[in-house]
Amino acid sequence: MHRFWIVMFLFGSIMSLHLAGCSRQEKAPDAKTQAKGLIDVVHDVVKAVAKGDKSFTAPEGITIKTRQVSREEGGRKVEHLEISGMKQQKNSLSVIAFRIPVTWFAYEKGKLAELDTEKATLKACAEKLHASADGQKPAPAATDTCRIMGITANGKEGIAIVDDRVRHIEMLTYSLK
Repeated sequence: MHRFWIVMFLFGSIMSLHLAGCSRQEKAPDAKTQAKGLIDVVHDVVKAVAKGDKSFTAPEGITIKTRQVSREEGGRKVEHLEISGMKQQKNSLSVIAFRIPVTWFAYEKGKLAELDTEKATLKACAEKLHASADGQKPAPAATDTCRIMGITANGKEGIAIVDDRVRHIEMLTYSLK
């Protein structure tokens, strides 16, 4: 039962970060634009890198990291560029990671549009899970492509919001306790 409440706490934290963004406004008193959610910030960095711009600046409180990773796909190694964003809120750490084949940045730039669809799918999944956690909608069926998974990293428990249709984006939250 204790694990259930930890998962619910983490789920609530990830929802507040990824769907609503932070509520802080720009420093100018007349600014009316709301800050973007973490997934939107990281997606903007992916688009900047695709255009060749490496001088992006993350909003305060968000750490952006990039690294090269190799993954096994269809029996062969594929090089990916991982662009991740991390944001700490109270006792949790939220992470959004985009892992994109490097060929998409070089000569398959048209495939980058798939990330728009994947981002929308993952956000819809998170909203659906949030509504079911609040009791507004029934819980997803066991055969649903959208679900919450318990994860552990470096001894810290957390959750991942997963949709089987999303291959290049991960949405994770870890407890810092």
